[in-house]
Amino acid sequence: ILLPETKEKFSYKQHEKSATQSQKTLLSSFDLNQADTTKLKSVYGIGSKLASRIIRFREGLGGFVKQEQLKEVYGLDSAVIQQLQKISFIAEDFTPRKINLNTANETEFSAHPYIKKSTARAIIAYRFQHGKFENVEELKKLTLLKAEEIEKIVPYLKIAE
Repeated sequence: ILLPETKEKFSYKQHEKSATQSQKTLLSSFDLNQADTTKLKSVYGIGSKLASRIIRFREGLGGFVKQEQLKEVYGLDSAVIQQLQKISFIAEDFTPRKINLNTANETEFSAHPYIKKSTARAIIAYRFQHGKFENVEELKKLTLLKAEEIEKIVPYLKIAE
């Protein structure tokens, strides 16, 4: 029996490199606000449930303004978030769906994930007592809202049509 002098070893690292290279070629950069469930499921670690959860959160918000908002999606792992942030983007000219501060009712306000019912009531009560909002900065007069909360909701609010 003749055996070869050296035996060819299978390297796990070589296999790992080829797998990640093929993954990178399959995953092209995409707009986070335009992605459908199929595109989201192409990211490793996202299945049907997470993809639909991401889209449901995005629709509730009116669109993502920053990629950091992915951290607020329930059940999304930090490794998956990092991978999503690498291959997705938010278009520079994107404007989210906005709620009119001067005409919205409590239901419209509280439908937004960042606005609680108590906050919605406070906004409406302030509007009733002081008249229409002149600018979004007037929200700072509401003692119920913290500066961080105001900063989160400002991109989703407008004053006039």
